[in-house]
Amino acid sequence: MTQSLPRSDVDTDTLAPGPIEPAILDRSRSPLPDWFAVAACRGRAELFYPRPHETPPDRRFRELRASYVCRVCPAIDDCRRWARQHREFGYWGGETEEMRRAAGYPPMTTPHHWRARPTRTDAAPGRPI
Repeated sequence: MTQSLPRSDVDTDTLAPGPIEPAILDRSRSPLPDWFAVAACRGRAELFYPRPHETPPDRRFRELRASYVCRVCPAIDDCRRWARQHREFGYWGGETEEMRRAAGYPPMTTPHHWRARPTRTDAAPGRPI
């Protein structure tokens, strides 16, 4: 069994190859923007991010419920701006990924298992699923 060194014995100079930015060391500053604190969606991630292998009807219902939360949120404009600047996936600022993509802000990546599965009712006429 190995023992870890007490925190005071760790040589912090060897942990970082270069100088550390002062902002990183300032623990009083939150890494999140101020508007996160007043966002109506706090604690409701299940409405804003798809479950693995979510079906399109389930996605539409989830996003409809998320839209109700966004409509009354005091931070909706800041949230939308954040999502567009950071190329987020999921439902942000009253917008779906498709809405942001149409506005010229596609998400950086979407985990493949989080994408909605097509169903027979979602197929375009004459196109196979």
